[in-house]
Amino acid sequence: MLKIDSKKLHHAYCIVGEREEVSGKLLEFFEKELKIKTTGNPDFWQGDFDSLSIDDARQITDIQSKKAFGTGGKKIFLILANKITREAQNALLKVLEEPTVDTHFFLVISSTEGLLSTLKSRLFIVNTQGENKWEGEAKAFLSSPKPKRLDLVKKMAEEISDEKKTKADAISFLNAVESVLKEKVGILKSKEDTKAFEELIKFRSYLGDQAPSVKMILEHLALILPMVK
Repeated sequence: MLKIDSKKLHHAYCIVGEREEVSGKLLEFFEKELKIKTTGNPDFWQGDFDSLSIDDARQITDIQSKKAFGTGGKKIFLILANKITREAQNALLKVLEEPTVDTHFFLVISSTEGLLSTLKSRLFIVNTQGENKWEGEAKAFLSSPKPKRLDLVKKMAEEISDEKKTKADAISFLNAVESVLKEKVGILKSKEDTKAFEELIKFRSYLGDQAPSVKMILEHLALILPMVK
């Protein structure tokens, strides 16, 4: 569930979960609970990024510094990002701590793994990953032999190439894989298993780069991750 108190609105939220599902719920929340129009409203700003750069952060900082157009109204920033560069995070630190009056940020991201602790300390984090629709596929993936895993990731890569799925879906899938592995942490005892888990974290972060080879990343993880029943 997406639980945000409209009467005690924090200035900056980080909502962890499925991009499309969370953004849809947020748009409904803005319209119904906050009475803020999300179309044709200069006080509502939405950005969608594979990798949010320092230039993007500077643009957001500049836009938020301006007064709201509506009298006594709120300014809402909805930021959807697969990844935020370290430079961009540092550029956003001050504005997320002391934004312009009545300005509220809603950052939607699939994992807080790559966020600086200084940035996270300025955010009210809402985790919706319990609703991860990829859990079943993650379990099937981890319990499969390598040839079947390769077939599964080949299909996902093709669907991303055909725009039936997105890189955000691949990241959410790997988040679910991580979650399933954490549940089985007791059986991951060897050095090889520990290294494989570290590789999962590292290669998932590569999906936020400008032009990653989704197929190569998923194939690599399909070959090295331990089988879990």
